[in-house]
Amino acid sequence: MKIKGIGRLQIIARTIQNRIGANAVILLYHRINEGIPDPQRLVVSPAHFSEHLSLLCQMTDPVSLEELPLRLRSRKRSERPLSLITFDDGYADNLEQAGPILAQHGVPATVFVAAAGINAAHEFYWDVLEHILMRPDLPPSLSLKVESRTYTWDFSGDRVIDASWDVLKPYGNNVQQAYLHLCRLLVNLPPAGRAEVLEQLFVWSGLNRHPRPSHRTMTEEEICSLTASGLIDVGAHTVNHPTLSMLTLRAQAQEIHESRVRLEKIVNRPILTFSYPYGRAQDYTRQTVKLVRDEGFHYACSNFPGLTNRWTDPFQLPRLCVQDIDGERFSKMISGVFETYC
Repeated sequence: MKIKGIGRLQIIARTIQNRIGANAVILLYHRINEGIPDPQRLVVSPAHFSEHLSLLCQMTDPVSLEELPLRLRSRKRSERPLSLITFDDGYADNLEQAGPILAQHGVPATVFVAAAGINAAHEFYWDVLEHILMRPDLPPSLSLKVESRTYTWDFSGDRVIDASWDVLKPYGNNVQQAYLHLCRLLVNLPPAGRAEVLEQLFVWSGLNRHPRPSHRTMTEEEICSLTASGLIDVGAHTVNHPTLSMLTLRAQAQEIHESRVRLEKIVNRPILTFSYPYGRAQDYTRQTVKLVRDEGFHYACSNFPGLTNRWTDPFQLPRLCVQDIDGERFSKMISGVFETYC
């Protein structure tokens, strides 16, 4: 009962803070692209992204992550709320597609880069799974060893691939079931375990391991180009994009530290911001937050909805994940967030 009581008081306090202070909404994007498979619902079209930014400029004052605390402290409740744009992972289309649109609207952003993806000769595991499984010429069956267990799927009856299917829809065949099952298995595997599973899949499929142009991540040169204008900053997103809560503290510390070090060598300046991979409450722990703080980061972003104000924990900044919706739905979503949390 005592814990529940404390929880209620925290909720009441947060509600009061949101109502008396200035607020900001932090938006989470991953990719700006179109016409490519998207079972994870990570892709927003350039046209929709441009609509989003135009509406944000009408409804809010976009700011960078570094200037957010000062703007929140100096801002009056009667003024327009603030907004921030962030990207996770480090796809090349953040530079090629998102960069020009951000510049056109004059909106700053932070791109959180998974360091192992820089100059990578491979795609992220969720993209590899889509590339290998979501095609009509699959071998009739798959037998895969994951750690100590063997999993088997029969694909002999799955000749038609539904390109519109995504993970929020029920699976309708064994291919989609296998994709979902393997995503759930790989998300919690350490990097070496993931690599072993993916190698089995490449051997089984006979496909080229080289990343598709549409799914590649940024090179070192592209990261420097991304930040050259000063409008876009980069932050750390670990090295291998693991679920940090599944790792030992030593392994977590290594992922966090090495990601900062690699990025600092590329941009030749301190990296002060961090984003937890996946970012849900179960994907990191209090010890993880302490490791991020002790590493010297100033801010860290999570992945659960909410508003940010001057009292928000700077190492657990809430973000609203944005999908490929038109301007009308986007406007309603932003308005709904402020109505819900204020």
